[in-house]
Amino acid sequence: MKRLILSTLTATLASAALFSMAASAQTLNIAFADPQLNNYTGDRSVDLHFWDLLVENHNNVLAPGLATNWKSTGNDTWEFKLRHDVKWQDGTPFTADDVIYSYQRAHNVPGTIATLAGYLRTIASVTAPDPYTLIIKTSSPTPDLPLNLTSVHIVGKHVGKKSTTEDYNSARAMIGSGKYKCISYTPGDRVVMTRNDAYWGAKPIWDKVNYRYVSNAAARTAALLLGDVDMIDKVSVSDLPRLKQSPKVSVFAYPGLRVLLLQPSFREGPSPYITDNAGKPLQKNPLLDLRVRRALSLAINRPAITDRILQGAATVANQWMPAKTFGYNPDVKDIPNDPVLAEKLLAKAGFPDGFQLKLSVPNDRYPQAPETAQAVAQFWTRIGVKTKV
Repeated sequence: MKRLILSTLTATLASAALFSMAASAQTLNIAFADPQLNNYTGDRSVDLHFWDLLVENHNNVLAPGLATNWKSTGNDTWEFKLRHDVKWQDGTPFTADDVIYSYQRAHNVPGTIATLAGYLRTIASVTAPDPYTLIIKTSSPTPDLPLNLTSVHIVGKHVGKKSTTEDYNSARAMIGSGKYKCISYTPGDRVVMTRNDAYWGAKPIWDKVNYRYVSNAAARTAALLLGDVDMIDKVSVSDLPRLKQSPKVSVFAYPGLRVLLLQPSFREGPSPYITDNAGKPLQKNPLLDLRVRRALSLAINRPAITDRILQGAATVANQWMPAKTFGYNPDVKDIPNDPVLAEKLLAKAGFPDGFQLKLSVPNDRYPQAPETAQAVAQFWTRIGVKTKV
């Protein structure tokens, strides 16, 4: 009997940092194709099968990728030594020119809606004294430059300079240096790939991968239990009890990196989404007042959300980064739940009777996000900020 494997992430705050994925000896589910088109989980989850990175990030530990080693040679200068044994899947040798071209291209990919340029924002110049040495100068000291480079895939200059985003998405330009070769890509459905036996690193164990895109969590669970796929990710917490009880399924949970955050509007003047209790726009945006923002934060019962809505598949966040990751500060205290103080802060800010607010949330982007937003709306309504989702 086929052994089914389930992988799920434990998230921070109230939702998981998950991407749709299914895997087996013949099947692996995911979505899109251009390696530099968008800074989006679905795109990047596909990219890592076909293209490599200069530096890799393995469980928050930097590791060699196309660069064998790197060092800082000054406050604004980094030197990277590149592998000599890498070839693109059409046999063309990989050189430093491919990295230079890739970092230039990432700033202005046609059709992008979420550019990768932010990872390269401090790079002032990239030069190559020889085909396998790279010198990167930054506009300011950037100690985390190698970490930033773990997010930008390297494409072949000889392919990219004559290809459009459509060429990548149609698989015509899917000539990478990675573990797999693309056979076909059907938008919104699947990517079919085969093992690259000429890959420079350790050979992948799967001969062929059918990486499907299944957007609905219930449909992913059903496919797993029926044996249509061997592995899924982005698991609905409501499905976990049933999956854990199945003798055919193994559940693996590990900490996620995504924080579900609430972004207040700092728009000046009236907003159609923020009104008084009679439904008339307020002349001044109350969210510009720190006391109002503190009140909204204090009103949220975060442990209740993680326990009851996320059913223990998330942890409470008190900062941007979760524990044991780069940037986490163990001295930051948990955010208290104090609705009484919240009401006092609203009154001091000039809103003793509160106001009305509309909260927007993606439908199918984060697990239990709509339910979490409904809970937040209830917490805010209780202190007088009547909230609709």
